[in-house]
Amino acid sequence: MTGCGVGNCASGCCASGVCRTGADSDACGSGGGACSVCAANTACSASKLCEASSAGCQATCAGCCVGNQCSPGNTAGACGVAGSACRTCSAAQVCDQGQCRGTCSAATCAGCCAGTTCVSPTTNAQCGSAGGACTACGGGQVCAAGQCKIDVGGVCTGSSACASALCVTDAASGTQGRCRAPCSGGACPGGFNCVALTSGASACLPAPAANSQWRVAVLSARIRQTNSAGATWDAAGGLPDPRVCLFVGATAAGCTAEASDTLSATYSFVTAATYTHSQLASVTVTVNDVDLTSDDLIENFQNRNIQGQVEATTRLVSLTGTLALEVVLEVRPQ
Repeated sequence: MTGCGVGNCASGCCASGVCRTGADSDACGSGGGACSVCAANTACSASKLCEASSAGCQATCAGCCVGNQCSPGNTAGACGVAGSACRTCSAAQVCDQGQCRGTCSAATCAGCCAGTTCVSPTTNAQCGSAGGACTACGGGQVCAAGQCKIDVGGVCTGSSACASALCVTDAASGTQGRCRAPCSGGACPGGFNCVALTSGASACLPAPAANSQWRVAVLSARIRQTNSAGATWDAAGGLPDPRVCLFVGATAAGCTAEASDTLSATYSFVTAATYTHSQLASVTVTVNDVDLTSDDLIENFQNRNIQGQVEATTRLVSLTGTLALEVVLEVRPQ
């Protein structure tokens, strides 16, 4: 028998007169018939028929394969990617980008939900809490406890708006301030001072520059009723005539006018010259009782540091002594 046919190739197929086994994808068939070349995504099966191939699905499917069929892979009933076998998600799951994930909600996510994905811990770009939708914080904001809050240094009108929970009001405006970091024990970054606030809290506030300019005002002085000997200040039993003088370093900065016959004097003296923040680290304040012949020293507050603690902010300085019970100065930025 010549040629190829059922008589001599019953278990295979014929290709160009040659009997082939019929088990190859480029020559598939049986019963001595003509061999078939299997199309893409098919292969020669054990039955020697060109049938859909799972290997072909895996190679070409962006979704997932159900048997030999490519599925988009984006449903809970057929979830998968990159030609993987489709899987069925449980009732508590959803198909998210080809993966079965737990649904994102307050019950399953302490952070925020970006679609079905739980973001925890949260970030400035994805902020939220208790399974709520994630939001992006704006400029000058940070995510604090799941809420977009104003960062340290940002303008604020109340502490609840600050990530640091501390808004330090600007004395000039009375309502608007800046968010500041709380501090304790003087611990602040460089360029900041830990300053006690009237509220009882302490905050890191920007320190004055070393070359910033200041003037010093004398506001008041309170004098003890008797001198160091326990006698009246004047021989005739009169009250003292206190005058306050300032020295910045070794340089005289000026004196107040004499206040006549009083234990509680107020003044309007302000230094004519300005002084740097560094110079105010050593200031001497003398209080004298002005008399006709010679002045009597009431108190000498020597080499006191009256530097302002906060940039561009007026500071009150209270000096307390034995005979001069209190002298109040005001350090004013220029």
